[in-house]
Amino acid sequence: MSPNWSTQIAGASENEEVEMDVAFIGLGQMGSGMAANLVAAGHPVTVWNRDRAKAEPFAARGAKVAADLAAVARAGATKTMLANDAAVEAVVFGYGGLLAAGPDLLHISCCTVSVDLTVRRAAAHRCWREFRRLLAFVGKL
Repeated sequence: MSPNWSTQIAGASENEEVEMDVAFIGLGQMGSGMAANLVAAGHPVTVWNRDRAKAEPFAARGAKVAADLAAVARAGATKTMLANDAAVEAVVFGYGGLLAAGPDLLHISCCTVSVDLTVRRAAAHRCWREFRRLLAFVGKL
């Protein structure tokens, strides 16, 4: 049996069920499926999308719809699935963005972005010594 990622994060035993408080930003074609799977698995999920209409259907499934990025960043782990550099820059560096959340945030990025932005984002995250990030590339490198 492969190890359960959420139990490793929480420090629980392998047989213990653990809920993971997750936020999801970017509810396009790929992101909406990823967020739906987290909700279906029973995790407390908070969602945000720049077009709020894409987030509203998740409320009926049991997710919270965040009013702004600051509310999303309060989750234990924030996963982003964004379309391009401009969207990532707004969410990470923009007013009330993920960097404003402070060092305790785990940011899991599944975005397709330029190498330049990746380097800049990594440098900004290093400013917070405890800011945790995981780059989960989607597509070719």
